[in-house]
Formats: sequence, C-alpha cells, structure tokens
Amino acid sequence: MRYLSGLTLGLGLLLGSASAQAQAVFEDPGTAYKTVAVTGSALSGDLVGATVTWSYVGGATESAIWSNLDGFYHGVRLNGFELLVANPTASSQATLFGPGWLARHFNSGKAISSITIQARGTSAAFDCHFTGGACTTELGTAMGTVGSGNGFTFKQTTFVQNVSSVYSNKVGLGTQEPVGDLFEQLTIQIGGNGLGRNANLMFGLNVDKTTSPLTLAQTPVVPEAEGWAMAAAGLLTLGLLAGGRRHARA
Repeated sequence: MRYLSGLTLGLGLLLGSASAQAQAVFEDPGTAYKTVAVTGSALSGDLVGATVTWSYVGGATESAIWSNLDGFYHGVRLNGFELLVANPTASSQATLFGPGWLARHFNSGKAISSITIQARGTSAAFDCHFTGGACTTELGTAMGTVGSGNGFTFKQTTFVQNVSSVYSNKVGLGTQEPVGDLFEQLTIQIGGNGLGRNANLMFGLNVDKTTSPLTLAQTPVVPEAEGWAMAAAGLLTLGLLAGGRRHARA
C-alpha cells in the first residue's frame, strides 16, 4: 500500500469560512478489474448493487446493498446507519462528482471506524485526482483513463478528525493495463474514537460511469510446483516410450 499525503479544505458551513484540514490518501493496487469504456461521471443509480460494509470500533461489521431508498435518496440504511446521496429532485438522480455524500448513524452503543464501498458488478468506478502516476488530493494534471476526466479524490466537508481514504483494486479498459486513476473499491477510515452517535460525515468524491459492469481482469495461470513436477514426469515417460519403440524396430 502506498502512502500519499495532501491537504483538503473543509467547508465552514456553520462558521461561514473555509478551514484547512490535513487528510491522507492511500492506494492499494489489489486485484485488477476491467471494463469496456468510461463515459464521464456516474449517477447515483449507477451504484445500485454495490456492497457497502461498515466496521465498528471493536471489530464488528455490517453490510447492505446500495439501492433506491425512497425516491429521493440512493444509498444504504440499516440498523441506525445511513450512507446516502440526495437526488436533486425525486424524479432525477444525483451526479456523483463532488460534494453531496452523507454518512451518519444513530446507534448509541457503537462508533464507526470505517466504511467500504465495493463497486464490482456495477457500471461504476471510483475516479481520483491523478498526478504523476498516483492519486492526489490536489487537482490532477496527468492524463488519466480515456473518458474519465480529472476525477475528484475523497474530500470531507465536515470536521471529523483523523479521516483518510483508501482506493483499492485498479480498473483498466479491456486488455489494457490500468492507468492508475480508476478503482473498484473505496474505504473511508475514521481514526480515534470513530464516528459517534448522531455525528455526520459529509464528503465529496467522483464515481465514473462505465459502459459495462466491472469484472475481474484475466491473469495468466501460473502452475504450482506439483503441476510442474507432473508435467516433467509426463514428458520423461513419453521420451522413454519413444526410445523403446526405436530399439524394438532396430
């Protein structure tokens, strides 16, 4: 896993001014995924079917599937936890670029330490700012995957302390190697005492629309040691049989 540092600007919604807050971004190339093409920012409905898993301080976890919650929100809602994106109107979907995300929970006995969104099987991929072959929290300047634009790395707009993000499982187009700006999975890590009861974590990020669901990229199968031994024994047997036939004809 590679460590990358950056600076995010929290929006001082209550104070009326912006406040700088340090934030860390990590990358984990993980398992490669592929899609056919990318066509810009996704809509909140494009993540339907994604798996969202949240972990509590102490180790317990819960999961839910991203869906249309009530016509106005897409996301997950279970046992007092919510992760959602508001639609502009009840008849449309939110564009997944920039602010608009909200995580919160109302469980009095637990605090949340991490939230993971897995996009495998959906037509969506997480797109970060991209500079010099790596994600950055500053505006990317390097050319990313064709069709993906500049991206938008996870950036919180509240003042929750010790928050970082991990982009995992790079995504490439077809048989091409991943460029490094698209990922199948995003994890939000909340340090310290975690996200407590009635606390809100508001943030922005970019999810891109893909023209086909994310699937595992094909990788060459490397035979294990036992496989090599069996292959060698087979070749040796064939050699001995061929030699025996030559002696018989002589």
